[in-house]
Amino acid sequence: MRKWLLFAFIFQLTVIAQNCRSQEAAVDSLFYRGVHLYQDKKFSEAVQMLEFMDRIYPNHSRTTATLLMRGKCYLNLADYQKAINVFLKLIQDYPKSKYLDDALYGLATGYYYSGDYRKSVFYLLELLEGNADHRLMRKAAKFSSEIMDYRMRNEDLRLLLEDVKSERGKAAVIIRLAQREINQQHFQEAKKIILDFMDSYPNSPYVFQLQQLLTQSEKLGQDYLKIGVILPLSGSLSDQAKALLDGIQFAVNTHNKNRKVKVELVIRDSKGNILSAIQAAQELCEKENVPVIIGELESEITAAVAAVAQASEVVLLAPVATETGITGIGPYVFQLNSTLKDRGEMIAEYAVSGLGMKKFAVLYNADDYGKTMSDAFVKKVKLLDGEILAEKWYFEGTKDLGQQFKAIREVGIKRMIKDSLIILVDEDQLEDFAGRGNAIYVSQNISELVDSTSLAVTTIDGIFLPVYTEDLPYVIPQLAFYNLGGQIFGGAFWYDLEILDTHQKYIDGAMFISDFYIDPTDFQYYRFRDEYRKMMNKTPDRMEIFGYDAANLILQITEETALTSVEMQKILSSKKKFDGIRGVISFNQERVNPMVRLLQYRSGKIILIK
Repeated sequence: MRKWLLFAFIFQLTVIAQNCRSQEAAVDSLFYRGVHLYQDKKFSEAVQMLEFMDRIYPNHSRTTATLLMRGKCYLNLADYQKAINVFLKLIQDYPKSKYLDDALYGLATGYYYSGDYRKSVFYLLELLEGNADHRLMRKAAKFSSEIMDYRMRNEDLRLLLEDVKSERGKAAVIIRLAQREINQQHFQEAKKIILDFMDSYPNSPYVFQLQQLLTQSEKLGQDYLKIGVILPLSGSLSDQAKALLDGIQFAVNTHNKNRKVKVELVIRDSKGNILSAIQAAQELCEKENVPVIIGELESEITAAVAAVAQASEVVLLAPVATETGITGIGPYVFQLNSTLKDRGEMIAEYAVSGLGMKKFAVLYNADDYGKTMSDAFVKKVKLLDGEILAEKWYFEGTKDLGQQFKAIREVGIKRMIKDSLIILVDEDQLEDFAGRGNAIYVSQNISELVDSTSLAVTTIDGIFLPVYTEDLPYVIPQLAFYNLGGQIFGGAFWYDLEILDTHQKYIDGAMFISDFYIDPTDFQYYRFRDEYRKMMNKTPDRMEIFGYDAANLILQITEETALTSVEMQKILSSKKKFDGIRGVISFNQERVNPMVRLLQYRSGKIILIK
């Protein structure tokens, strides 16, 4: 009996072995057919064959080889996301595979063609840390160098530096970034990143090469004026920050071509965070010893930077902040944009004193912007003996403003009755009063007059709407629906020609305040625009011009001598006028540039009123 059992067991093992050999032979056959299709550049057929093999024989002996070949097929088919997914699966699920290095290179290639250069270089540097064959390592080193040299900006390299963990990888990025900063005459930036690396890795084999770059940056940067810049280069406002920085850089590049005193920008990323902005300001003031800082974008963060700068007696230029009171932090703080309070007051002054209006309604977004503008407008109107008939607000994101407009309409109707512009009579008396005087005789009650929007409200001389651009498509039609007569006034966010054109029949003649306007007859602007295009390869817009004006303000007083912060503060406080692309820049007693434009949308064009 035992002999029979032993015989059965041996027979079963033999069958299993034969089946395994049969399956292995089938896997090999299918795999090599896929390889031959790949070699014949029949990539679609090859990937179908390899995927079929994986489905029929899961977890077979050539699984990692199949994944690698599939990834290569997807690369050749330009299906980069699928290639990335396949290579990642190989790397993550089979970390000890002999094809790991090839997968890393394939993954880097996929990210490169997808436009994610940062991840591409990251994985190439990872490959250099392994034990890949010399041929592949040479390819990875060359590929990563080309990407960093030709595809990545300085800020991209800085972000990559945060990702890379190895000493060798960091050194590869820092050497390239430091050399680029030196070439761009950012000597202090080069010095900082070199010293940071040497402090972390004092015994690094790259110290000698970095020391040479450090000596070069120190020697070349001796006679340079440093201007600090703090902007949210990462985060939700990064696009605006980078545009403003481009304008600053253009001003500096232009200056350095023709002036004796050269200028270097020392740039820090606030990340849109108050704490990061404060730390950046402390570093610029205490370690870099800059005499002036340009920044930030948001008023609240600008105020925090201003406090640090004032404590160190470093000049701060706030390029776009509009909050009232920032310059009250101290005499070294200057604001290039007028405050929201000043803007609200200017519109009220023009409406009452310039146009002779007396009665107004206000509708605003219930945030700091809307409330500050509204409060300033209302206070100024009352000071000039005007009258606010209605003041309504709404929460951000509200699209149905019918309740607010209906309330304004009701106030207007009641005032028309009070002023005898509307006279209520019984229906059977309407014919007796028809044609008498200038009054409108109606038989409806107040509620019916409010609900029936056919009757225009004529007692509101002007309606002030300090609302955001994204709210205009909801505000304008409802304003027209409720038939509120009077002049329309708005804030800076009304400056959107596309939206205005869409609703032209409702708002033709609307006036709004703006910190930005380019006169079509201003040849100075067109010269600036053409030069900017040549150097920066793009057309300057609002933020680029704000950045240019902020930097150029400092550069206009830095022609022959690198001034100290005390000297800069005195000149800027002297009420001297400076030329800017968006107009003349000067500072009032509060060190705020009061310049603002009153514009009007008329017949499809935006024109300057004041």
